[in-house]
Amino acid sequence: FCWELATVLRNQLSTLEANNIKLVAVGIGDVEKARAFCEETGFPAANLFSDTGETYKALGFRKGLQDTFFRPETPQALQNRVQKGSNKELSEVLPRYAQAWQRDGTKWLPPDFQRGISAGLEQGLQQGGQFVFKGKDVIFAHVDPGTAAHADLGELLEAARADGSKDD
Repeated sequence: FCWELATVLRNQLSTLEANNIKLVAVGIGDVEKARAFCEETGFPAANLFSDTGETYKALGFRKGLQDTFFRPETPQALQNRVQKGSNKELSEVLPRYAQAWQRDGTKWLPPDFQRGISAGLEQGLQQGGQFVFKGKDVIFAHVDPGTAAHADLGELLEAARADGSKDD
């Protein structure tokens, strides 16, 4: 679902830029995976910071099978998309992701798979979050409680616009 969120945010870039709001995304992986991710999603490489997962750990994001797919927020987030008809980006992303996986296979596995299946699955089943910063201060924080349970885009954009600092 990170591909979906990247697509949603990519589609909002002109709005963000018009409001002088800087978008920075952090993804798990090395520089090569970040480049490939940007090529597949159309997300601008200049806005993506690749990380081994240390940022996710520092922010206390959930990870692992139990804290991703088996939380009630996961099916609830998916059901909400269907009910609201807001699954356009997900519909756009799934075929591309499937094609990329068929074409490149293990290229899309998280870096920790090199240490073994258990470590790789833990890193691959990593939740994220969305934040708005004013300088070093966090003025909006959303830690994804389950898979696909991202912050409401309207609330995120409102916080960034209301902030007035131009940092996101």
